[in-house]
Amino acid sequence: MLSVLAGHKRYAHITTVGSDSVLPQLLGMKRVRSEDAVRRAFQQGEEETYTAWTRKHLGATYEPLLNEPWILDMDATVKPL
Repeated sequence: MLSVLAGHKRYAHITTVGSDSVLPQLLGMKRVRSEDAVRRAFQQGEEETYTAWTRKHLGATYEPLLNEPWILDMDATVKPL
C-alpha cells in the first residue's frame, strides 16, 4: 500500500520503499515486505476482494483531504526532463 501511495505502479518499485530509511520509520513500520512476498500474497486470493480492500484503504487515506480547501498551482512553462 505504501508503494502505491508513493506513486509506484510495479511490484519492483516496492524495493524503493524498502531501501528508504525515513518513510517507513515515520509511519511506525518495523518491516517492509519484499516485492516477492507481496506478489505471492496477491496470488492467493480473488481480484475483486483485493480491489475492494485497496479502494477502502486508499479512500480512507485521501477522503479526509477532499474536505480541505486547496489551490492547484500549475506552471505549464516548466518542462521536466
